[in-house]
Amino acid sequence: MKRIKQIAANMAAGGRYLDSRSHVLSGANNFRGGLVAVMVCLVCPLQTFGQTNDHAGEGINIARAQPIEVSWGRPRPIIDGLGWVLGTPEKLLYWNRRVNNHHVTDPTVGQVTDYLASRNLTDVKVRVNEYAPLDEWKRLVANKSISPGWKYTFGTLTHLRYVLLPGRLIGGDEYNPYTNSVSLYSDVSTIGLAESAYAYDIHHRSHPGTYAAFQELPFVAMWHESLAKGEVLTYVTLQGDQQQMEEARRILYVRYGLQIGGNVARVFPDGSLAFQVIGAATGHWYASQENAEYHVP
Repeated sequence: MKRIKQIAANMAAGGRYLDSRSHVLSGANNFRGGLVAVMVCLVCPLQTFGQTNDHAGEGINIARAQPIEVSWGRPRPIIDGLGWVLGTPEKLLYWNRRVNNHHVTDPTVGQVTDYLASRNLTDVKVRVNEYAPLDEWKRLVANKSISPGWKYTFGTLTHLRYVLLPGRLIGGDEYNPYTNSVSLYSDVSTIGLAESAYAYDIHHRSHPGTYAAFQELPFVAMWHESLAKGEVLTYVTLQGDQQQMEEARRILYVRYGLQIGGNVARVFPDGSLAFQVIGAATGHWYASQENAEYHVP
């Protein structure tokens, strides 16, 4: 009823607040197409993998039968301070001081766990600014959803990266499909939601290990990134308010631009930073255009 009243108020004010799945995905698709066009013009006719979210919004279940397991890392002022500094490039690209700030607040964690519970992803573990290599290895071994062939090859390499390049220090929120864990280092709920949406995607694959392994190939990861973007936009439209929706666009479009720029840089490494800057700038521009278009005074 509260949601219906909000929509009615927006309509009475003549606003164009985005409140339908098709409208959300339409704007996201326009951004994706425009950003790809910019990258293609700058380099060569590279084909990216990006589609609309075929299962966005499905399986919504607000009833939370089981709590999500959350594990918090101990405060380490020196390490976290160094991590904050090392995360400066991402802060600048997103233009958001909360990215890789290694101080994740309860509201951010709550939004991530609410999403996971609403999608019945109660087996996913959330690690908040935590470095736990031994426990992560145990989760990899115990994960029955991924076949041993993938777990002990790509899964082991992914775990080795986790051990040698700890997110607790260098940042980088991520979902690890081999351990079925979401690691949060940024106090930005949209980033955590995007990683959790990847978990939702993985859980709906008949061959999750194969799917996860292929995401390591250049440009292939844009597939799940597109699905995650559409899923989060749909979720925030249904569960959030206008302010949350506007931040979601800013974060997701910049994130998508950075992903494209990073993939182009894997093919043309000489201009890696330039491609990412262009991708982020394009994302900021598209987000500002859509936020201005759909803003309700």
